[in-house]
Amino acid sequence: MFFEVGFVLLVPIALAIAKRVEMPILRVGLPMLSGLSIAHGLVPPHPAPTLAVQSFHADPGKTILLAIIVGLPTGLFAGPIFSGLAQAWLRPAGVPVNIQAAAANSPELVDRDAKGNPDLRSVLVTILLPPVLMLGRSIAELASPPGPIKQVIDFVGDPITALLIAQRLPGPV
Repeated sequence: MFFEVGFVLLVPIALAIAKRVEMPILRVGLPMLSGLSIAHGLVPPHPAPTLAVQSFHADPGKTILLAIIVGLPTGLFAGPIFSGLAQAWLRPAGVPVNIQAAAANSPELVDRDAKGNPDLRSVLVTILLPPVLMLGRSIAELASPPGPIKQVIDFVGDPITALLIAQRLPGPV
């Protein structure tokens, strides 16, 4: 998924969450945007990190581990901490600070029926399975001797194979 697609998908989710918890959109949207930016910039199997891994012949699992080490503190600062600071200084003219005023103009964006939405377990498995498989491949390289089991783990932990496995699982479409 490309960054623009992720951004377009997150906007209605951020609006819905902000409306439900009665919180300013900036306090909800910036942490979501920082997470999206970090994931797309640092974590394979997103396109840019995958290209970097292939170009530098790096290990995808180690790259994911380093992305977590760098991304978590960055995400905490760029998300919740910065959104608190930004909320204090950003009050654009004509733009409602509270989501209630914004939602009044577009209720169909935030008042959707919950029927047909995927359950949390399916979403988490679909999102987290490829990085977990790639991380498992890296761990197997360090811990397991060559053999048929290691070959299977190498195959399943390959970024393309991991993405195909996650795509073929029943779950959100």
